Amino acid sequence: MLCRNCGTDNEPGAAFCHGCGAPMQQMPPMQHCPGCGQEIPSGLAFCPNCGMPQGQRMPNVNEQAPLRQPPLPPPMGQIPPMQQAPPPGMYNPWQQPILPESNGKAVAGMVLGILSLMAWILPLVGYPISITGLVLSIKGKQETRGGIAKAGFVMSIIGLSLTACSSLLGILLR
Repeated sequence: MLCRNCGTDNEPGAAFCHGCGAPMQQMPPMQHCPGCGQEIPSGLAFCPNCGMPQGQRMPNVNEQAPLRQPPLPPPMGQIPPMQQAPPPGMYNPWQQPILPESNGKAVAGMVLGILSLMAWILPLVGYPISITGLVLSIKGKQETRGGIAKAGFVMSIIGLSLTACSSLLGILLR
């Protein structure tokens, strides 16, 4: 054991230095730094020589990192935890809102139904627009249960009726 005052090597457990007579202080146990290999007192958080945190092992270049296994799928019939519905009143940010599929035929039937309400004055334009809107509304109603197809159907019927009245008036007033 070295004397802190003069540096003389003394016998372990000596109470006073035999070189200078100074009281010997008990040295803390020593350990080797895993980073630089220098002998340092135990209990230090960092090595005073290389700065490596103590209590951690220096990674070996030849060692491979442990492989992480992907999580197992849930048993048949069970929904994974992230896809389960949240409790009532809770918002689940991972779940996308379920939007109804758009039905192009129903939308086209409604647009043509609106146009047929304006095109009834000219029967040559009113008939094809009204009939096409009627057909597309019926096809759209079969694919979805939406109100758009129903609205297109009603407007196409009204447009077709107005176009027929306009045609009859044109024939009668000739």
